[in-house]
Amino acid sequence: MKIAILGADGSMGRIIAGLAADDPDIQIVGAFTEPNAPTIGTDIGTLIGKKLAGAKIEDTTGLDKKIKACKPDVVIDFTVAKATEENAPIIVKNGIKMVIGTTGLSQKFLDDFKVLVEKNKASSIIASNMATGMNLFMKIVGEVASALHGWDTEIIEAHHNRKKDSPSGSALNLAEIIAKAWNKKLDDIAKYGRPRGPSPRAKGVQELGIHSIRAGDIVGDHTVLFAGPGERIELVHRAHDRSCFATGAIKAAKFLAASAKDSRLYSMKDVLGI
Repeated sequence: MKIAILGADGSMGRIIAGLAADDPDIQIVGAFTEPNAPTIGTDIGTLIGKKLAGAKIEDTTGLDKKIKACKPDVVIDFTVAKATEENAPIIVKNGIKMVIGTTGLSQKFLDDFKVLVEKNKASSIIASNMATGMNLFMKIVGEVASALHGWDTEIIEAHHNRKKDSPSGSALNLAEIIAKAWNKKLDDIAKYGRPRGPSPRAKGVQELGIHSIRAGDIVGDHTVLFAGPGERIELVHRAHDRSCFATGAIKAAKFLAASAKDSRLYSMKDVLGI
């Protein structure tokens, strides 16, 4: 499988490149970063302390021409929303499959991208969290929420102090899952943080609290708390390092290359068979 990486010199890009370099079934044929980055011209293998890969880091200027030249089977993108929304349509319009782990994407982009994927027969995956454990965690949360209508429920997520979007994409996914289990629209029940002063839960109104912490180098913690009369359940997922996300991205790329039969947007549930 031939892959290209968008955001190849970022923290996630380097981990993904390291896993790909050690996998005999994968060849890195393209590596891209933002214009004027100091890593431009460096072989991706050198950047990650491996043998030369034969793919030098390029900027995304003129991406259409560059992606045609390297001809990847799958492009993996862990960048920022603005870059993904600009670059991803270029990729799929060339009929190339994508794995996108970028968070904070607009609903308009998601809707338009789905159409482009189907039109250009470029099966792709967008997931806020590609870790195996987190996707199982989401499934469990949905089942518990279905059984606990009426319980006070709160989502607390914690990430490093450089994370740009808030709440995290995974927290929003969890919130959507809970809202669906309650047959509610998230916008009708979500309460983001609580202001100083009196802020009790509204009586007779189902409410879902969502809270964000940004501190230090926390990789990613998510807690879902269900509190009922005299008891509570706390479900917790903690990512110890970013390798769990990268491993999931590689699994997703292999799934698209070998198993994705229909031209559509897939999810990590499809990849993991859950």
